[in-house]
Amino acid sequence: MIVASVSVVASAAAADWTVGNGYNIIEKDGTKTVDNTPVTVADAANGAVSVSHGGYYNDGKNWGGVASTAAYNLNGLEFTVQFDQVPEVTAEDDCWISLDLLEKPQLFQVGDVPGNRGFMNLIRFGRPYWEIYEGVTGFSKIYDSQSIDNNAIFGIKTGDTVKLRVDYVDGVYQFTYTNGDATFVLPQAMTQLTDVFAEGKAHVVISASLKGAQADAFKYTIVSVTDGKEKTAEEKAAEAQAKADAEAKAAAEKAEREAKKAAEKAEKEAQKAAEEAAKAAEKADGEGEKATDEKTTDVAAPAEDAGLSTGAIVGIVIAVVVVIAVIVVVVVLSKKKKNSK
Repeated sequence: MIVASVSVVASAAAADWTVGNGYNIIEKDGTKTVDNTPVTVADAANGAVSVSHGGYYNDGKNWGGVASTAAYNLNGLEFTVQFDQVPEVTAEDDCWISLDLLEKPQLFQVGDVPGNRGFMNLIRFGRPYWEIYEGVTGFSKIYDSQSIDNNAIFGIKTGDTVKLRVDYVDGVYQFTYTNGDATFVLPQAMTQLTDVFAEGKAHVVISASLKGAQADAFKYTIVSVTDGKEKTAEEKAAEAQAKADAEAKAAAEKAEREAKKAAEKAEKEAQKAAEEAAKAAEKADGEGEKATDEKTTDVAAPAEDAGLSTGAIVGIVIAVVVVIAVIVVVVVLSKKKKNSK
């Protein structure tokens, strides 16, 4: 068995973070007033790193915040951020804070999610609630916490200390968010991230955005980053087997669907053929009856002619008999008359 190591990166310096090129400052009415407002990163006490920036997210190509240059092991990864200055906002403000885990040391881009996949989330601190995005094929929301009772923990304000922890349980990554003493375990199963993080590593990416925010509107301190455990060969093998099983199941289900579809098509074609055969037989029967009727008519006509000739003959015979009878009667009467003389 491979024993995974755990290391605490409490002394990560500013040099260990990739700095964003800066958001543009966009006023609440949509007017852009500054391009690429600077992101300032500096070493702080006790190995912490301070970050400050302002601006508003557009497409992610210009971004404020930082990303860990190194990729961390996810199983047991935990990082803590103290928010030293957060603008006061309302539910109407377009604002968020993100604590992401991505393939590259770069903030997500809504137009190119497949180019930098991973755990993408927006903490809507003005409303407040937590939004979770699919993060693999597109920037589509798959969960938000609006239905829970303790959404106040996502209303990050000046002085709050927030922590995100990742655990790898039964082949699935689980995420736990903590603000002060309050904790929330994400109920959404992020199964799509297993393939994304095949090696069990990701870059920590931190950012904050507010429409109308000026330079240095956000100030926060990355207090610590605790590296997780390295993914073992057994875990990788289990993932590979689970993936193979899932693919085999999907292939079998697809074959079953195609077979069912083919059977339904064959049944419809057979039914159609039977209906066409029945129609052909009905047509043939009709033509046969017609031919029979025509033949009967052809035969019956001479028969009727023959019948009329017979009637005529019978009439003639009757007439002859009557004539003979009359003659006989006349002869008999004549003889009786002679005898009486």
